[in-house]
Amino acid sequence: MPSNSCYHCGSFILPGDSYEIELGGVNRKFCCAGCMAIAQTIHGEGLEVFYARRAQSSDKPAAYLASNEIPDNLAPYDDPSLLGRYTRPSGEDGNLETTLRLEKIRCAACVWLCEQHLRRIPGVKDVQINYVSQKVKAEFSPGQTSLARLLFEVERIGYEAWPFEPSLSIEKSKKERRQLLTRLGVALLGMMQVMMYAWPTYVGDSDITAEYDLLLGWTSWALTVPVMVYSAGPIFQAAWRSVASFRQTHMLGMDVPIALALALAFSAGTVNLATGSGQGYFDSITMFVAFILAARYVELLARQD
Repeated sequence: MPSNSCYHCGSFILPGDSYEIELGGVNRKFCCAGCMAIAQTIHGEGLEVFYARRAQSSDKPAAYLASNEIPDNLAPYDDPSLLGRYTRPSGEDGNLETTLRLEKIRCAACVWLCEQHLRRIPGVKDVQINYVSQKVKAEFSPGQTSLARLLFEVERIGYEAWPFEPSLSIEKSKKERRQLLTRLGVALLGMMQVMMYAWPTYVGDSDITAEYDLLLGWTSWALTVPVMVYSAGPIFQAAWRSVASFRQTHMLGMDVPIALALALAFSAGTVNLATGSGQGYFDSITMFVAFILAARYVELLARQD
């Protein structure tokens, strides 16, 4: 991290605002007393792995993030033609206003960090971030900073941003909704079919022979497989990424217990079906996946509207 950046939030340290203390045997600089106090608390509680995790959360090389030079991939945004496309005049001071799309924010703390970091850039007059829509509205003086600088500074603290284009954003939102709705549809169809085949186990004694009962069990198993592989696929992928990075982060995501429960239930159901002992649990599995995806679809609609 550059020497003129805050150790905790990464913001620019303005002249006269520097605070410095020793943490972990290293002198750290801060932009304000608040960041210094938070960092002291984090180290005091033995949670300094937070800073290692933050540094590793970005896929950008350390030299890239430490440099103050605008990288080549962002420099074109300072071209007058692109600047006129993605900015608009704001007031009579010659300031410009832009709207950015922000990615990788997960909570209100992410919003606060981005806002504080951008506001401390010389030339930035105002920053407002909407967590629900994941949009940034920023006003800046083109004589002091630039659009490319704003995009680069967002990357330096581990997030991603690009100029907001309604047409591209709408298309991206539609694709995201379509994919999730398809996964939800597969889960709902699997749930209804599996529950129908599991009906004899609900009513207890029935005239169905053991052979037909076994056939219904394996049919339920076959219908559960696409629900596990396709519908619940993103859950398992997110869980695997969380487990793979546990040694560095010492944290597990919320998808880990969900994936573990699904895997254990499916394995137990398969063993019980193969040995002819116990329940299959396939109706519960498909219902669980369908309910989770339904909740995530509702959340997605609320966030995009």
